[in-house]
Amino acid sequence: MNTSTTRNSPIHFPPVLRAVLMMGLTITMTAQLVSAQSPAPVDLGTAANFGVLGGSTVTSTGATAISGDLGLSPGTAIDGFPPATVTGTIHINTPEAVNGQADLTTAYNDAAGRSTNPITVAGNIGGQTLPPGLYKSQTSLDVSSGDLTLDAQGDENAVWIFQVGSTLTTTSGRQVILTGGARASNVFWQVGTSATIGTTSAFVGSILADQSITLETGATLNGRALARIGAASLDGNSVTVPGNAPPPPAEEVTLTLPVTGTEPHGPIALPVMTSDIADKGVRSYEFNVGFDPGIITLDGVNTVGTLSEDAVVTIDATFGNITVAGVRATDFAGSGVLIYLTGTSGSSGETDLLFTEVTFNEGAPVGIGVDGHIRVSTAQPVDPVTLTLPVTGAEPRVGIALPVLTGDIANKGVLAYDFTVGYDTDVITLDSVNTVGTLSEDATVTVDTTGGRIHVVGFRNTHFSGSGVLVYLTGTASDAGTTDLTFTSLTLNNGTPEGIGVDGNIQITVGVANEDEAALPSALVLRGNYPNPFRSSTRISFDLSQAAEVQVEVFDMLGRQVMVLPSTPIPAGTDQGRRLDASALSTGTYLYRVIAISSTGTQVTSGQISLVK
Repeated sequence: MNTSTTRNSPIHFPPVLRAVLMMGLTITMTAQLVSAQSPAPVDLGTAANFGVLGGSTVTSTGATAISGDLGLSPGTAIDGFPPATVTGTIHINTPEAVNGQADLTTAYNDAAGRSTNPITVAGNIGGQTLPPGLYKSQTSLDVSSGDLTLDAQGDENAVWIFQVGSTLTTTSGRQVILTGGARASNVFWQVGTSATIGTTSAFVGSILADQSITLETGATLNGRALARIGAASLDGNSVTVPGNAPPPPAEEVTLTLPVTGTEPHGPIALPVMTSDIADKGVRSYEFNVGFDPGIITLDGVNTVGTLSEDAVVTIDATFGNITVAGVRATDFAGSGVLIYLTGTSGSSGETDLLFTEVTFNEGAPVGIGVDGHIRVSTAQPVDPVTLTLPVTGAEPRVGIALPVLTGDIANKGVLAYDFTVGYDTDVITLDSVNTVGTLSEDATVTVDTTGGRIHVVGFRNTHFSGSGVLVYLTGTASDAGTTDLTFTSLTLNNGTPEGIGVDGNIQITVGVANEDEAALPSALVLRGNYPNPFRSSTRISFDLSQAAEVQVEVFDMLGRQVMVLPSTPIPAGTDQGRRLDASALSTGTYLYRVIAISSTGTQVTSGQISLVK
């Protein structure tokens, strides 16, 4: 899908309406809930310092972790600490615990005595979404048939007070979910008798119970368990006083503009690259890019083949700026080209491409923009870049790492590559990549595997440079067989420079096949090495089409040369070879390259060996 419309100004929907439009939700709310008003918070006094405060006793089974203080008064004995841990201080009938209980009683009476605009609730409140307010139940209250959501509706100071006449209960696995800016420190549960938080439940708020509080196995509490008279019973729980937990690391997504060049007076398509956006809940983005309108014009977008292909995209193009907004009904996922900015180039010159805004959703995750640059000039055609797959062998049922070799890629403006390699799944499986020691070591690389295909995409903020191993394709070998390694697609940037793929081959076999009287091959053919794996030495076997000086170079998996067998003359024939003594090397996997220099030219092939001492 390639949807692009021009608008005079960015369209901003209110958060609630945007959620409705994107997810198809139907919002229903009773007149009583609409009129709910946020009460003042309950002042806990010194009781606010306690993650757990008990009256008669505090017991724990298993690896409970309390972030905050632990207190007991008037009781004198706790049990289960350790193995349970407390990040604050343990107060057993100390002045701090006595004062905490006194302040708890004051706070309990305050919460129980609230009477302004109460909203009547009863029984099960699971499955509901409640705005801020004072909620009153004459009897028990439970969260059982679904999760309870507390929606602050954008007010971070919103407060909920629940007055529960008798017991408070959640069933196994139930959650209290905060949304719309709601804070756990502003949720209060005044419980007339006892509270029980079910197994693996995730509960939120300060529980002020007249009698006892029980957190069953694996339950978590983002709040406080404050029992006036009875026991606080724990079982492998996590209790975190609001504000004591370390803030989660800020989620970030980076958009990158290219550093590139183009011919004068022609169309341009600039990729906006994104870092991995999966699992970050991104359903909308908006960014603005500034440029010199005397050098280029950006006035459109192209979504074909991008992460925005099935998104609704709008643009606002003005003099020297383009604003792009995209929205989807489901989360964006993956990395690579988010969208292309399209337009035309002028006669000549250079301009920076500057992000002036990058926003995802309503500001989370954090958007980071890496600026780019474009040069418009008449230039000579850029030479193509060649990627080469190896001709090699391997032992059955071992891990394999196939190098994708590139010719010199420097000074060619390559920021991104995209290629697919096909193979026979009965012979090998390729399911990942290794970038250590390669030209892609500081690149963002993603992999997509299907039956008999591995699709690899890599990009950097600066140009790729040099030659050698671009990336390793990794996987496993089967029992036996031979398969071609075939480039089915290969693109650099948006097609410039041209990418040329040289296919390869891998043979899975034990040792070396028996020599026969077959005709000479037409080129240098690698047979592999035997034994492999080996303890100190192995024979690298190959077929020569004509007499040649043959040199063998050995590299570690970081691409460093660790051994060279100097050139030696070898006559034409099948199953020729060089003996490799690797006793000076450490256990590991190595790559080798066979170079045959004859009167008609130089031929090169590569393989892999495994040294086990």
